[in-house]
Amino acid sequence: MRATGNKVFLVQEEYKSENGIVAPLAKQGMAVFKVAAVGPGEWNVFTGELRPMPVKVGDRVIADIMTAPEITITKGIKKTTYRIIPDTSIQMILEDDEVVK
Repeated sequence: MRATGNKVFLVQEEYKSENGIVAPLAKQGMAVFKVAAVGPGEWNVFTGELRPMPVKVGDRVIADIMTAPEITITKGIKKTTYRIIPDTSIQMILEDDEVVK
């Protein structure tokens, strides 16, 4: 799987409680995602230069789940659901030690 242009493929993170209950990390239309794939960036039509992507694979980000269409990709017997958004729709990049509640 490869993303094109300024597209970012996201996998929604889940929260596992002490009792073993698994729920998606989402609040007020925003959700926490892990970046699964990124495109090469977007070309600047005026300068002809490639604008680098602000995120990389493995980053944790917050994005609006209403603007991120879902796609499910099957590889063998494993199904993975991704959300696809342009990099400009990412609201925040989280540090590794930051917890969202």
